[in-house]
Formats: sequence, structure tokens, C-alpha cells
Amino acid sequence: MNERRNGKPEADGTLPEGTYYVRDLVGLRAFDETGAFVGTVVGVLLTKQQCLEIASGKTPEELEELEKIRAEALAEADRTIRAFERKIRENPGSVPNPEKALKSRRKKLEAAIPKAETFLVPFVSAYVGDADPVQGTIALRNVGGLMNL
Repeated sequence: MNERRNGKPEADGTLPEGTYYVRDLVGLRAFDETGAFVGTVVGVLLTKQQCLEIASGKTPEELEELEKIRAEALAEADRTIRAFERKIRENPGSVPNPEKALKSRRKKLEAAIPKAETFLVPFVSAYVGDADPVQGTIALRNVGGLMNL
């Protein structure tokens, strides 16, 4: 990935300077130009304008813990929905509009599941400096406004 979009691997498999595989970017700790920790790269949007998705203020370790909590919450939400569906099947008239009630219940349960706040950073030199997959870091520039969108 680079802003010139011509980063094809060399014959020996190495990439040109400033070009990265997505797998090398995900998990990098992002720092701003002052050296302050900004968050962790959790994904890359491979659209016309490639963007890094950054989990705001979360370290890889915090994201791993959050994922465990999310998995438990999703499992509990699934059990709750199944119990509600069972109740509806056993007592068909107990809920006036079962489909609407199920949809509403799912929406409330999903909203309660914790997730990391993320923001997008265009993968261009105006916003992204050096990435060092070996050190596990990436430098970002001018991200203050992007973090608040």
C-alpha cells in the first residue's frame, strides 16, 4: 500500500520503500507527531482512497481484552434472544408483534455490547509518516481533527 499505488513486489518478494502488506499494518501502535499514543491500527479499508482504521486510544492488549468481553456479551445476547424466541413460540399471543419485538430486542442488546471507537486516516503522506512493522509502530500527522469526526 502506498499513495502511488504501484507497489508491486520485487522478484525477491520485497516491497518497494513506503509500500506495505495489510497484514504488516494491522496491529501497529499509532503515534502522532508529538509522540503521543493515538491508538492501534485495526484494519485497512481497501477502497479507491485507502484508509487506516485506528482504534482510538486502545493498545493491542486492550483490544484483545475487549474482544474477549465482546465475545462473552455476544454469547449472552444470543442466549437472551433464543429464550425470547422460545417464549414467543410457546405463547404465540404473548407478544403483539413478535417480529418487531425481536428486532427491537436485538437492537438494544447489540447497542449494549462494548466496542472500540475508531477513526479513519487516509493512507497518504499528509497523514501517514513512517511505518515500522518490526518495531510495531506507525507515525501519523495532522490526526487531531480526524479523531473527532
